[in-house]
Amino acid sequence: MEIDYESIIIEKSKLGDEQAWSILFKQNFKSVYHFCVQLLHGRENEAEDLTQQVFMIAAKNIHKYASGEGTFRVWLFGITKNCLKKHLSKMKSNKQTDSACFESLAEPAKCSSNLLVLETLAHLPAHYSMIIEAKYLDKKTINQIAQAQNTTEMAAESMLTRAKEKFRQVYIQLKKQEYQV
Repeated sequence: MEIDYESIIIEKSKLGDEQAWSILFKQNFKSVYHFCVQLLHGRENEAEDLTQQVFMIAAKNIHKYASGEGTFRVWLFGITKNCLKKHLSKMKSNKQTDSACFESLAEPAKCSSNLLVLETLAHLPAHYSMIIEAKYLDKKTINQIAQAQNTTEMAAESMLTRAKEKFRQVYIQLKKQEYQV
């Protein structure tokens, strides 16, 4: 039987174990930060603030995380999505930026596309979202993924192919829903 160490660490975090939370933070910080930088078009100071906000909310709400609804990282990306919406709304309402800043911020196609990708990942079965995250977010090779999952490269490649097909189906479905009123 395979032991899922992340689940054990998450359960300890839910019980208030600060060391376990520290491990989750260290494992996921870079991915969340880089995603924030991407969403904010390279504005690192804002990305740092947004990342900090994401982890504060996650720490406060760790008890709400349910592993059956996706990976922990996808859960964090969902929090990121909500924090970004609030951040952009706050910037608009406070009128702290000029129109040039908003134009660079909200290349609507790119921003909404990134959020749609996150939402799609959240709708995938955990084993599919994990392999897609490993390949495209963590930039791991098929060999590295196969080793981490204790399987062959061919099996990892096959799973990635199935995951990409499922991703495509869910993405198209969500995109259609996005345009319906």
